[in-house]
Amino acid sequence: MGGIIIAVLVSALVIPWFVDWNAFRTTFEREAEKILGQPVTVAGTADASLLPMPSLVFTDVRVGGTPDKPMMTVDRFAVRIELIPLISGTFKVVDMAITRPHLQVTVGADGLPDWLRRSEASKSLDPDAVTLEKVDISDGVIDYRDARTGRAVSLSNINAAVDARSLLGPWKIEGGLVADGVPTTFRVATGRRDPNNTIRVKLEANPATVPIALSAEGPLGFDDKGLGWSGNFGLTHVQDDDGKAGRKPPPGWRASGTFDLRPEQLRFPDFTLSQGPEDRPYSLTGAASIDLGKAMRFDAVLKARQLDLDRSIGKGPNEPASVEIASSAVVKGLAELPVPSIPGRIGFDIPGIVIGGSVIQNLRFDAVTTDNGWKIEELGADLPGRTRLAADGVVTTVPKATFDGAVRIVSDQPTTFAAWWRGGKIAAMPQLRAFEMNGQLHLAPGSVAISGMTAQMQDSDLNGGLRWQQAASGGRRNLSVDLTADRLDYNQLVALTELFAGRSLSNTGALADDFQIKVATDALDIDDITLEKVVADGSLSNGVLVAKKLSIGNVAGAAISASGRVADLTGAPNGQLSVSVDASDLTGSAALVERLLPGSAIAGWFKTAAPLLGPAILDTVVNARAQDGVTHANLTVNGTSGGTAIDMAVGFKGTPAAWREGELKVSAAVDSNDAGHLLRQLGYEATPLEKPGRARIAVETTGGGGSLAEGVNGTINGEFAGLSYSTEGSLGIDEAGVPSYQGTITARGADATPALTLVGLALPGQGEKLPLEAASSLDIRDGSATLSFRDARLGDAYAGGMIDFGRDAGRWRLKGDVAIDEADLTFALALGLGLPPDLLANTESVWSKTTFGRPAIDGFDVAFRLSADRLAIGDGLAVTNAAVETSFSGDRTEIRLTNGDFAGGKATGSLSIANPQGDATVSGQVSVKGAALTDVVWQRDGRSVADGSFDFSGQFEGSGRSAAGVVSALTGGGSFTIGEGSARFVNPEAFGAVIRAANAGREISEAELRKLFAGYLDAGTLAFDRVEGAFSIAAGTLRAPNLNVVSKSATMAGGATIDLNADTIDSQWTLTIDPGEDRVSGAIPQVGLVFSGPLDAPTRRIDVAPLAGFLSVRAFEREVERIEKLQAEILEKEKLNRLVRLAREDDQRRGDAARKAEEARQAAEAAAKLAAEKAAAEAAAARKAADAARKAEAQRQERARRAAEAERQKLDFTDGIETLLREVPPTPQTRALPPLPQPPLDPGAPMRLTPPESIPN
Repeated sequence: MGGIIIAVLVSALVIPWFVDWNAFRTTFEREAEKILGQPVTVAGTADASLLPMPSLVFTDVRVGGTPDKPMMTVDRFAVRIELIPLISGTFKVVDMAITRPHLQVTVGADGLPDWLRRSEASKSLDPDAVTLEKVDISDGVIDYRDARTGRAVSLSNINAAVDARSLLGPWKIEGGLVADGVPTTFRVATGRRDPNNTIRVKLEANPATVPIALSAEGPLGFDDKGLGWSGNFGLTHVQDDDGKAGRKPPPGWRASGTFDLRPEQLRFPDFTLSQGPEDRPYSLTGAASIDLGKAMRFDAVLKARQLDLDRSIGKGPNEPASVEIASSAVVKGLAELPVPSIPGRIGFDIPGIVIGGSVIQNLRFDAVTTDNGWKIEELGADLPGRTRLAADGVVTTVPKATFDGAVRIVSDQPTTFAAWWRGGKIAAMPQLRAFEMNGQLHLAPGSVAISGMTAQMQDSDLNGGLRWQQAASGGRRNLSVDLTADRLDYNQLVALTELFAGRSLSNTGALADDFQIKVATDALDIDDITLEKVVADGSLSNGVLVAKKLSIGNVAGAAISASGRVADLTGAPNGQLSVSVDASDLTGSAALVERLLPGSAIAGWFKTAAPLLGPAILDTVVNARAQDGVTHANLTVNGTSGGTAIDMAVGFKGTPAAWREGELKVSAAVDSNDAGHLLRQLGYEATPLEKPGRARIAVETTGGGGSLAEGVNGTINGEFAGLSYSTEGSLGIDEAGVPSYQGTITARGADATPALTLVGLALPGQGEKLPLEAASSLDIRDGSATLSFRDARLGDAYAGGMIDFGRDAGRWRLKGDVAIDEADLTFALALGLGLPPDLLANTESVWSKTTFGRPAIDGFDVAFRLSADRLAIGDGLAVTNAAVETSFSGDRTEIRLTNGDFAGGKATGSLSIANPQGDATVSGQVSVKGAALTDVVWQRDGRSVADGSFDFSGQFEGSGRSAAGVVSALTGGGSFTIGEGSARFVNPEAFGAVIRAANAGREISEAELRKLFAGYLDAGTLAFDRVEGAFSIAAGTLRAPNLNVVSKSATMAGGATIDLNADTIDSQWTLTIDPGEDRVSGAIPQVGLVFSGPLDAPTRRIDVAPLAGFLSVRAFEREVERIEKLQAEILEKEKLNRLVRLAREDDQRRGDAARKAEEARQAAEAAAKLAAEKAAAEAAAARKAADAARKAEAQRQERARRAAEAERQKLDFTDGIETLLREVPPTPQTRALPPLPQPPLDPGAPMRLTPPESIPN
């Protein structure tokens, strides 16, 4: 409409001047009246020029209306026109300046603007004959009034540039104006007026004070309803640049839809309001109307079937949007919506909002405009966890966003609601109970307040209010709480507060800087603890702590009250604070202390010691006086706790910030008739004793005190379980807060057993007294205490070295390096097995059947390096110069001998005990090299039974609930080697002596033989070169089979079985010699040696049966040899006679044969002689016949020899004897020979070795 008015104005002012140059004023007025349909008057000056181009200047131009109230006035009008187009009847305006035009537009009762009531003269103008360029309007005003609605609008400070190809369009207008006090830039572009008298107009506007951009486009024209403009619009929130180069600011909210503008009303039939990223926004649709009457107002309805904020703000169902972030974004967007300058109402209806992985349902409310914001009416929504939210109140957007109103929230499943509200971050939150809460809520930047609050949670009714406020520019934060309740559940209250506060209350510094707390409840439940009659009224502000009243009527049997005021807590405290405790039992207070100081060392100590601290009556008073920035403070604690008297006074001069540099004085005494009870009160485990003795600790600073930074000198004296002690040194604390102490300590007493037993370093049942006298340096630093001592006496042992006591990985540990003159392995075993040393051996059985206990050292770890001049290992054996490493940790005991001298050799080994709940597993290994056999074998009459050097190695393992059980299950094995040595009381010459005695014809019974052999056996030794063997252990029995002792004079073979359960041995050996010339067939000289009985004193038994057998066989063979010799003599005579006879017969046969041979020879010679004369052929025949004769003779002689031999063999033994006897002359006393002796039927019976008298020697 502004463009049309400007076009009419330009036409009225410009065109008449080109009608008649000679009478331009009058003509201008007449022609302008034709164009505008209103009379035009130039009341001011008029100037015209032709060169260099035609130009006109008018002042004080008035159009229409009355002289007092024209429809338009122009202070000055100037225009220049091109001359050539003017000649052709067209007008091309080169430039035009319209200064301070003031246009009045009035819409009549019929809806027609007065400027459109035109005369007939305006119809003669050709609009296309005029072209406008560079038309500048400055400081213009348009006043619009609608007579039907009474609405008036004024646009001022109009400055614009106008261009138009024709008075019918298109038009282009750019500039600025002020509407309702808001500077606004605008841009108008039109099309060409069509035959229906409508023109398409596009408008863009940007208010300077509101971050929005408006655009609208549509046809402007007249219909039966009057002037109207309709089309599409867009409204966009303009985001500020974030200042980062190249980064596009995120999109703000935006609206788009259709509009219909009439003089009486602006309608938005449908539009969409969107927020979020352009590719996944969340949107509301709706309709709105604005009444443009005198009492303007608007009405709008916004709705959406569902808003998916998880998709728009988050990353979809897998990564839903944070409820907190999404809520902040929505609130920020709503707060940035401009507050309309006219009253109105917006209704919201959103059935579902997807956010945080869940759905908000049935969100409905009406928002009515106020002077500074919106009034929210009947807001209601169903939140996750069956939670209903209702609210009514006022949202103020200027000068800052606030909310004041009534809020009501009811939750049947608050845990589900909390998980949704906090995005699942409730891992440590307890199970919330259903609750209902009402109150007046005030929300503003830096301020939250709830007043008139009532809440119900299960059986608890809560009333009161709270306020959190932060000073401007990020100043101090203040939290005020005023609550009364019949019963409070602390965990539920904290969880509910953290739910809505969005932060943990354990970090109070993150919540507020100043606090005002006023709470009163009949019962306060903290877990399973109930505090009765609780009143807390106090404040902490700007370093001033005021405790008007803090009282607990009853907490698990304890009444606590405190009051006081202390100013400048972090500077130089000044004031007084008193606390009193009257408790019959403090056990129930442990959980409360843990709640107040979770995970702290104090809470851990109190939980352990609380059952022992009651009854307790304690009064504590702190007086602090600040002077010149320094606090002079005195702390006194007096009373009794669990039977222990406490009297303490502490003086301090300094400041809390520099507490290490402050002057400290202490005078304190703790006295108890039960040392073990006091130890347990201090948090240490103590072994129960029937008479533990008294304990007293007295602490005094010396030299006027001192600072902890440089060290406070003092003494600690007292007694503990019969021991008296005293220390003197300096206590300090470094910058990290770690205490240190350097000084000396002395302790002495007639018996340290009770004290050691209390601290877990002695065995129950140990009856011997252990005098103690020791002096040591004491160095405490980095959480550990180190004792360095020498010539300390404990019992009969003297020791020196270093002991360190401290904590490692949360567990107490004792370690050290000690040199001692004598130690006992049995003591370490007893510690690991939980038995006194005297119970490891039992007089009723070899091994104790007493059930193991838990390890004697429990609750802390022990690790020692021990150097012992003598280490007793049992049965009178010991390792000298022993280097031992021991450790006791939990149910495990480790003992390792790294070096030691044993029996002239070297020994190493290890022993491990695992003893969970008295079910022990014992394992170990031992190695000995180059030890003297003399020191470990049995002795007889003061002499060892063997000598030599030996090596030994073995391992074992057993499990059980007693020593007897462990031994019965023992398994293992090993090997040993004995080098060159000798076995005493084993004389191999005993065999020769006995054999000689037997050969002498002595008749020896088996008993006599055993006695005789034993005597000879004990009279010498058996030298050997080497003995090697292996052994195994199973079921508590050691077996070493197949052992051989090889000697030049004898051989021993055998083995041994040692029953460790009964501590007995069964060893059987066979002693054998080489008989040499005394060898017999079927028997060898040997005896059996059997060692059996107790392992420490076995008996020897000699089995001479094999030797007796050998002697019997030897006697029999000697008798057979004598008879055979006699028989051989008789046979020799018979053989001699037979040989003589045979020789004679043989000679005769050989003579006959020789004679016959001679005769044959002679005949042959004769025949040969006769035949010689015969022919040569006969000679050959003769030679052949001679050869045949020789062969025949050789064959005959061979037959004769064989016949003679056969004849000789036919003679038997009996015929030869008879023939020989006939030739022997008879004797007068010839008797028959006796029979040969037979071996005795009983091999063990003595054999008669003397030959019968009837047989001559």
